[in-house]
Amino acid sequence: MSITNAKHTKDGSITATFDGVEMTVPVDAGNRHYTELMASGAAIEALPDLSDLPYAPSDLTPRRFEYLLAYTGLDDVWVALEAELKTTDRATFAQIKAQRKAMSFSQEKTLALVAMFAATAQAVAPDADLSEDAIKAAWIIAEGVTL
Repeated sequence: MSITNAKHTKDGSITATFDGVEMTVPVDAGNRHYTELMASGAAIEALPDLSDLPYAPSDLTPRRFEYLLAYTGLDDVWVALEAELKTTDRATFAQIKAQRKAMSFSQEKTLALVAMFAATAQAVAPDADLSEDAIKAAWIIAEGVTL
C-alpha cells in the first residue's frame, strides 16, 4: 500500500493519501488505516500550530500520559534523563521517578517539568522536540486517543 502526504490536523487526527485516496485517520491503535500508517514508517508532517485554538487542556490519566510519551518519543528522553540523574543527582532522580507514577498529569506541570530539565534533556536527546507547541499539540492527541 502506498501512503503519502501524511499530516496531523488541528482536531488531532491525521490526513494521508492511501493508494491515491485521501483519508482522515483517527489516532487509534484499533483503526486499520492508523495501524498501516504507523507500520509503513511514512513521514507525518509536523503537529499543528495551536496558537489560534481556544483550548483548556484536561489532565491526562497515566495511560494517556504514557501514550503521549510514546507518541512523541519523549519516553526515550525520560528514560535517558532518569539514567543521567541517577548517577548525578539522586534527589532529583527520585522526584522524576515518582512523578511518572502520578495518578494524573497536568499540562501546566508537565511543561514546567520539561522546562526545568530542558538543558539536561537536550544533552541526552538532542533531536527531541521539547517545545511547548509540540507538547501542547501532542497533549490534544493524547486526550482524544481511544485506549
